[in-house]
Amino acid sequence: MIRGKSMKKLIQIMTIFFASAVLHASVAHELDNSFFEKDFEKIIRFNMLRFNEEGVLDTASAKTLDAAVQKIQEIQKTSKVKVTLVGHMYKADDYYPQKIQNSLRYVEDINTSDDKSVAYVQKLEKRLVDSGIDGAVIYPYAKRGKVLGFTDETPESGDLSNRVILSIYVLKPEDIDSDKDGVFDRYDRCVATPRGSKVDKNGCPIDSDHDGVLDYKDKCPNTPPKGVIVDAHGCPLDSDHDGVIDYKDKCENTPQGINVDPYGCPLKQTLKLYFKSNSDKILKNSYGEVKRFAEFLKKNPG
Repeated sequence: MIRGKSMKKLIQIMTIFFASAVLHASVAHELDNSFFEKDFEKIIRFNMLRFNEEGVLDTASAKTLDAAVQKIQEIQKTSKVKVTLVGHMYKADDYYPQKIQNSLRYVEDINTSDDKSVAYVQKLEKRLVDSGIDGAVIYPYAKRGKVLGFTDETPESGDLSNRVILSIYVLKPEDIDSDKDGVFDRYDRCVATPRGSKVDKNGCPIDSDHDGVLDYKDKCPNTPPKGVIVDAHGCPLDSDHDGVIDYKDKCENTPQGINVDPYGCPLKQTLKLYFKSNSDKILKNSYGEVKRFAEFLKKNPG
């Protein structure tokens, strides 16, 4: 038979266990096992944030929180993060009945301790959101029992219910290649590369012939030699429009319509005539030469 003080102590113990179960059901669902199913690149833990009896962060903790906010904002520029706020109710070993009295050292009753711990977590959550951090990445949790973190308190002190642990979990970047260029987004310095383009290790389109026009826009690949001036399509210029590109043209500014040789120079034809001695009459063997020259003039007017 259980009498007097023993009954009172048993009721107190059962109350603590029941309150713990209810609180876990109402709060802990925000941070469950699925949280840890992600791959984390690194985990950053800060010194515990301590609230004084007035419910205000002490000076050192306020500085730690400012540093944490700055760190979160810095990391979010390049990576995805999750932020946990873990509040603790009572001391680390409060499940042991023989230490119930130590557990009540910080506050007089369990409900007050639970409420304060949740309030501290919510206060920090609001501070993070007010600082521009998306609430969707924040995982608040108030728990009773051992805190899987570091603290300067001993299990017997009972002074853990005024502490909150803030940790940053940096997610490993997903290996996504949005523009399908063979370079993952996290390494890709040139996003939205046109499909099928040849790219370098940074995911940027290449210019194989170094003419200033990217390969996927270059209609004249392998332009030689280096330094040749090209148009927007990567093709060498033909400034005088004689059909010979500038870097091969030895006769610049050929008048329009003039036929040229492979070097861009106007075509030439020499007329050789044979005359009778002391006469202005040509010999018969020059008639064919005259015909050929006449045909040349017809084909190359001007």
